[in-house]
Amino acid sequence: MGGIFISYRRGDTEGQARALSIELANHVGEGSVFMDVDSIALGRDFRQSLHESLKSCDALLALIGPSWLDSEDAAGRRRLDDPADFVRQEIATALKRNIPVTPVLLQGAPMPALERLPDDLKDLAFRNGFELSHSRWRSDVRELVQRLGLASPSACDAQAKPWRIEIKPPPTRRPATAGVTAAEAQGAAQAPAWLTRRRALGAGAVAILAAGSAVAVPSIRRFLSRPAKPPLRTIAIDFAVVDEKGARLPTEKAAASVFTESLAPGVGIDMVAIPEGAFIMGSPKYEPERRPNEGPQHRVTLSPFFIGAWPITQAQWAAVATAHPGKAPRALDPFPSFFEGNNLPVETITWNEADEFCRRLTEMTGRGYRPPR
Repeated sequence: MGGIFISYRRGDTEGQARALSIELANHVGEGSVFMDVDSIALGRDFRQSLHESLKSCDALLALIGPSWLDSEDAAGRRRLDDPADFVRQEIATALKRNIPVTPVLLQGAPMPALERLPDDLKDLAFRNGFELSHSRWRSDVRELVQRLGLASPSACDAQAKPWRIEIKPPPTRRPATAGVTAAEAQGAAQAPAWLTRRRALGAGAVAILAAGSAVAVPSIRRFLSRPAKPPLRTIAIDFAVVDEKGARLPTEKAAASVFTESLAPGVGIDMVAIPEGAFIMGSPKYEPERRPNEGPQHRVTLSPFFIGAWPITQAQWAAVATAHPGKAPRALDPFPSFFEGNNLPVETITWNEADEFCRRLTEMTGRGYRPPR
């Protein structure tokens, strides 16, 4: 790719434009990303520099924030209605030259409506856009880079980068948290399951995390090269119970079947058995304050399955992302999280990346894993 032109409106998305230009420069080089502040030499004609850059660029990213469409000048006129508006000129020129123009939606901004755009920008309403969110910035940028075709071939092979993870012993006690990943394990129907459907709610409070030491990627690969069927064990749990009015009843005890999917020495995912059962989904037709989307009532039957007892930690994510034995269709950053810590939940990942994590885990273990649906 020859170059990327970042079009943005000051007072709307200049901060995101700066951050995005830095990210893209890491993939294509600083000289291949045009952003007016950095790319125009002092004393140069601003208009001439813009048009020269547009001639040589292979893609234009139109950054659209909440005030992009209705931004006004000092006289109270909408800037996009001015033919001399630089943002309008940049995008119109790229559209006229059939340069790929990608609307990048920021801060929850919607795609501009066709009827709100000037005639020379109406084609923008038909261009495939991309939403870039603040909360998922790093993972969204990686997705954008991949879809623009900027990811290097080596990015799909995380094994090429040597790294080490320090596995620290977990705290003695942890607050119960609902697992964010689910898995269907082969042979789950034969697993003992002493949990009732009601008691299964307490299964999320169970986890046994092994203490470990520093492990290197080659040892992880060797460890994963010999997948074995993990043994089931029975654990006892206490869980809270409430009556139909929400009043708390005495704590009850139950037993659950658990196995640990080992990823590396000291790194494993605890999976809790959920028994088969059935329930009625939806609310009665004449229930007070009932919403239309709560019906019709119907019976749902679930087969037995296993579910992760805890959110996937950064150590678990890194072990799977780095130790995958084959060529992966989607690259995974072993360290995507903003708040770093081996035992902290992994974050700033997309649904597609979570799905790829489960796909790799399935391939490595021979058991069927998938995200919850």
